[in-house]
Formats: sequence, structure tokens, C-alpha cells
Amino acid sequence: MTRSRRKFDPGCVYELCFRVRLDLPFVPTLFIKYLLKSIIARTQREFRVELCHMVWMGNHPHIIVVCWDANELKNFYMEIQKKCTEVIKRLIGAPELTLWSGSVYVSKLADLGKCINRIAYLYANPAEANLVDKIEHYPGLNTYRNFQNGFSIPRYQYKETMKWTRYGKVPVLPSARLSQFQQISFVNALKKMADDEHDYVITPNAWLKAFNIMDPEEVREYNQAVLNRIREYEKAAHDRRQEEGRTVLRPSELINMKIMTPHIPKKKDRKVHIQAIDEELRKEEVLAYKKFCEKCAECYLQAKAGQKDVDWPLNAFIPWIPPRVIDFENEDDAPWVNGTGPII
Repeated sequence: MTRSRRKFDPGCVYELCFRVRLDLPFVPTLFIKYLLKSIIARTQREFRVELCHMVWMGNHPHIIVVCWDANELKNFYMEIQKKCTEVIKRLIGAPELTLWSGSVYVSKLADLGKCINRIAYLYANPAEANLVDKIEHYPGLNTYRNFQNGFSIPRYQYKETMKWTRYGKVPVLPSARLSQFQQISFVNALKKMADDEHDYVITPNAWLKAFNIMDPEEVREYNQAVLNRIREYEKAAHDRRQEEGRTVLRPSELINMKIMTPHIPKKKDRKVHIQAIDEELRKEEVLAYKKFCEKCAECYLQAKAGQKDVDWPLNAFIPWIPPRVIDFENEDDAPWVNGTGPII
């Protein structure tokens, strides 16, 4: 089955999600949280993407970003995947590791209503997974506190300097489960071995700036709508647990979870690459995407036929085209005709 063609529009809001094949490598421990922030800071140094909201679950993250360049966005998530794979491989002492399952899910959030819903879903994910009652109690890496601190500040930015330790220096964990004291000692050891440092930057209101909303009162209004929706989702999850007689875990239990805790993922949901509350807007976006794909298909055939200077659509990812054979003025001089060519 062919993969859907990617189309990332600069200045637009996107949701990223990528899942591991098996088990839980991103347990909400202190050292995993530290390493993830370090990885993101290193990646932000190299690729310009505004990171608005984020929650890392045990086997996948949900990330809301504003894209300013199609290649930067692609390289951003690919580099995070690569760095995560290398770090987890070092921590568990595995010579090889196939960490990720399938391709990265990248979905355009085309209007404010859909942005509100997806940001709220992101923060309600730990409650939906029966880990905690509220996002405030979740010890894993998330940006909820940044969201609260910038509630009515349009240009609010959180910045934290993170140490960067090269893969080769990351030691194997002494045990799959570490006490909190051992985790603190492990993080301190990583900091001492650091080779460099980079800024971990969160801009929680950049998604509103993408829709030209910069008035403090409007920013507060939309963020309040997000918060109200988070509480709705968390209450629904709480009521469902009450009916099923289930409880959540304590934060201390989550912090002390064993890395690579066995876990079989649920059946995957259908991937939607363009999301909007406004049905007419969604249809327009889907139509524009189809035309983009048709144009790319035409350009690919032109390039494959040997045409030079093909006019690819803006922000298209140009595929690699195999080199054509050498053109001979006289076909009779070709090596496959006169027998002088190599025998394959």
C-alpha cells in the first residue's frame, strides 16, 4: 500500500504522533523526562519548528506545532525519532532496536475549533488511559504548566537550558526499575558527562498566532475554551472508570515504572490528515490536497521521462529519480548493441 503524499503548509498548525511497536520505553520517570527534553532541545537547535503543546505517553507522544518550513517539520520529527531510538538502545543495552511502528501521523488542524479539541484531547490523554485523574497529576513530560503560565500572554515563551550528552556516553541502566534517588543520581551523572547545552523552548500560544489572534483577552478566551474542554474529557474518563470500577495510579507509582514495561498497543485508529470543525473548510482543504497530489503525480512522470527543470508544486517533497542511461547520438554505438558493454 502506497503512503499518502505529504503536504505541509508554512504558518499552519499540525499535530504529530508516532508510536512504538511494543512495550513502554517512555515511562514517566525522572531520567526519561530529562532525556526527552534534552533530545527536543538539541533538535530545536537544528530545525525551526514552534512547539506549542506536548504530552509524552509511555508508547507515543502527541505534539502540536506550528510549521514554518515543510522540510524543517519533516526533519524535526525524523530527528526526534532517531535520537529517541539511539538513547533507548543505549539505556537498555540493545545492539539493535526497531523502536517505531509505521509512519509518523501528521495532521493539519485547519481551524480554531479543531485546534481546541485536539489540544484538549492531548492533555486529557493520561486520564483517558486511566493513569491519573487530571493532567496536573501526570509526572511524564508535558507542557501543561507552560500552557497555564502563558494563559493570557500572547507571546509567552518558556525557555530552559538543557545539557546534551552524546549517545556513546549514555550508560546502560543498572536496573530496569530505579528508585527516585537512583534516578536523580543517574540524571546528575548524565549532566556531568554532557558535551553541550541547548535551549528547550515552548511557545504555547503560537497556534493562536497562526490564526492572527494576538489580543490578550482573545488569547485568554481561547485558552479558557481549551481548559473547559480538557475538564469535559477528564470528567468523562472519570465517570467511565466509576462505572467500570477502575482506579488510577498514584504519581509515585508512575515515576517508579520499569522501562520497557510490557505493553501490546491497541488497534490503530483511522488516520485523518486534515481536520476541521468547519465542514466547508475541510472540503476545501481536501480538494486543495487532491489537486496538489495530482500535480505531483504529473511532475513525477515528467521527471521520470527525463524532463529537466520540472515545476514541482510549492512545498512538495521531490522524490529521488533513478538516473537515466547515457544518450548516444547513434544507437548502434550503444554498448548493449555492439557487445562492448559489461556483462551483468
